[in-house]
Formats: sequence, structure tokens, C-alpha cells
Amino acid sequence: MGCKYLRACVEEALRMAPGVPGYLVRESGRDGVIDGHIIPARANVGVPGWTKHRDPAVFPEPQVFKPQRWLTDSDEELRRLRSAHFPFSYGPRACIGKNLAYNTIYLTMARIAFLFEIESREPLPLEFHVKDHFAAGSKNGPFLKFTPAK
Repeated sequence: MGCKYLRACVEEALRMAPGVPGYLVRESGRDGVIDGHIIPARANVGVPGWTKHRDPAVFPEPQVFKPQRWLTDSDEELRRLRSAHFPFSYGPRACIGKNLAYNTIYLTMARIAFLFEIESREPLPLEFHVKDHFAAGSKNGPFLKFTPAK
């Protein structure tokens, strides 16, 4: 698959600012125990993707944008990263438009990178604040300057 660095940048951007940063509620199918807590059958449970994407045990320096973490040659390392990376949810209720979304992002970002020089209009903060909402909504930055490429 081509455009490895572009794909790595997209994965890292989705890790740091997923479209749905909160949790999507699921119903537990049976009684269970999670981290010492008893979860009864039919209880509403969820794991916020934003929190899992910030796990330093999986993503060292989680507040730093590091696309190179996705460029490893180790299949084991990629499996470990992907086990905690689910910007479009996971399982049978995952986003049905995931493949369309990825391809749209790849095409759009490749075209923008081809046409423009991109720079930040102001110093970038260490952490972007995201709102917990179900789908893409209003965001506050980062603010970028686009100059036609020469």
C-alpha cells in the first residue's frame, strides 16, 4: 500500500482527535468482572476512545504527534497499536462508512498537501481540546495558513 507517511499521519491525527472521542454505549451480554468491578448482564458499558488513545503503555508520549509510531516494520507492534486504536468504533457496530471516510481523508489530504504549503498561524498547543459529541462538530483550531505551492 502506497503513501505510507500520509497514512501514518492520518492514523496519528485520528488517534489524537477522533471524530467520536467519548464512548458509545453497549449492553453487556452476561455477568463479568472488569478490573475487579462486577458488571452485571445487561449493564450499559463503554470505553472512551479518547482515553484509550492516550494510554502511555500503548502509545509512549501520547500527547506528542508522532506519525512514525505507525511506520514500524514489526507486525507485533502494529497489532499492539491497533488493539487500542479505534477511531471509528469496533466490532459489528463500528462505523459503516469507515472505508469511505479513510479514502476521503487520504484523497483530500494528499490533494491539499500537493496544492499548498501549510503552516500554523500560531504556536501549536501541546494538547488540543476535543468536544465529546457523536459526530464531527464544531472544533476550535488549530488555525492554519495555506499558501499556494510553487
